[in-house]
Amino acid sequence: MKKLDYIENSPDKHKQNIQPEEQKQFIKEIKNTKVIPINEELECTLNHGSMSSSISKRLSNIKSKLLSFNSERMTTDLNNRYTFIRNVFLLLCFQSVTSIVFAVIALLNNKIENFIKDTNMLIIIASSTLGLIGLLMLVLKRIFKFSILKWIIFAIFILAKSILAAYALVVTLSYDLIILDTTYCGVCLSLAIYSIFSKIFFENKAALLIALLSCTIIFVVSLAITQEYYIRMIYIYFGILIFSIFTVYDIQLIAGGRISEFTYDDFVPTSLIVFIEIIAILFYIAKLLFKPI
Repeated sequence: MKKLDYIENSPDKHKQNIQPEEQKQFIKEIKNTKVIPINEELECTLNHGSMSSSISKRLSNIKSKLLSFNSERMTTDLNNRYTFIRNVFLLLCFQSVTSIVFAVIALLNNKIENFIKDTNMLIIIASSTLGLIGLLMLVLKRIFKFSILKWIIFAIFILAKSILAAYALVVTLSYDLIILDTTYCGVCLSLAIYSIFSKIFFENKAALLIALLSCTIIFVVSLAITQEYYIRMIYIYFGILIFSIFTVYDIQLIAGGRISEFTYDDFVPTSLIVFIEIIAILFYIAKLLFKPI
């Protein structure tokens, strides 16, 4: 027993239990460190830091945060970042194609044209359906985890959107909507092709350059065909260009894990929610820019 007491009270053991001051300080700092999710960090940066800075600083903060998103959490056995971005752009392109097809069919077929004009309830149902789907995408994102259900919602969304596009065309008798959808379809298709070739190296600057080039090419071709609508074409060009820029950034945000419920398998709801996200971002940027400094 005495021997054991001697061992327990030995100076060597007492020295081993004494932690250096540097080690204590290091452990204390680790315990006090707070890990902030990147989506909360973005919100904090935009809500607090951006409000007290100049307009250029606000835009700089937004840009730095947009470029910082990169998530390994979203990778699944079926999809990665490359396939996710590619599929989203292809689905966006498909949405525009269906709107164009429905609009052209309605314009060429007198029976369908008259039916759409005379059936106001159809337009109300289509508008309400889009609003309901938009609400579901905002508050019940987990509903898109069901494979069959998400494709049903996707089909209903496209149908409602195409009906509204056809209604707008037959009422206004203007080709602006077709030019709009054609231009946006071309931009999304170009970005999808770029994502196929770039794969994991999909980069914002190159994507924005491709969006600019494809939008400009389609604008020039459309302007050559319909020269009498050149003023409208200019408005459409800049509108689609701005929309395409935010499309690239918004998809990059979602691909970086901004929506915690999504993985890279959720490219279907992403192709739907991107419109709502872009509208929300535009309003938020306007709020930042026009808020008094």
